[in-house]
Amino acid sequence: MRWPMLAICLLSCVRSSKTQIKSGGAEASTAAFCPAATVDAFQPAAWIAPHSAKGVCSDVDLDDYLRDCLVEATAIPIACQQFVANHAACANCLLPADSTGGEGVLRNRAGGVEVNVGGCIAIVLGDSRPTGCGAREQAARDCATFACSGCTDASGCAVQARQNACSEYQLRTCGELAGAAPCALDRGFADDYRAVAKIFCGA
Repeated sequence: MRWPMLAICLLSCVRSSKTQIKSGGAEASTAAFCPAATVDAFQPAAWIAPHSAKGVCSDVDLDDYLRDCLVEATAIPIACQQFVANHAACANCLLPADSTGGEGVLRNRAGGVEVNVGGCIAIVLGDSRPTGCGAREQAARDCATFACSGCTDASGCAVQARQNACSEYQLRTCGELAGAAPCALDRGFADDYRAVAKIFCGA
């Protein structure tokens, strides 16, 4: 993704994803409830190690980016473009223009962006290997996302999927993830974004 198009892409992506951040800050779903589907066709995405840059974003920067680039009710393309221009290092830590150097706080995915929980875990535990805890946790989460695509109750479906359809990946996750608890709050996009962004890019 090229940075000049960031705001337009993010705004349209967030609007088209299965969850959207509405004006009240809560996530609202767009499709009818469905149980976890089969994951026979699921293939984990290639692991991309995280790219962090401590100290490049203030708490104000993180909230401004959320407001100007991610929240449907407040995001304005020109405001997002201005943020990227004025806070290039912070913006690149949040969503790198080129992920070949590593993924940032947000991961580009079909239909939108998501918080990079696996990358956060890799940073906290100091292990960015493709076989590390972060990579394995991300594979389990990606499997649940695949299984629950289009579901209204995405959180409930994900719990079910990780216990059933995605159990193969869930069993590979690490027992020591308690040390990376700040990375996996699962309290909603905005709260999870802030928590993970502070670990990647905060002071």
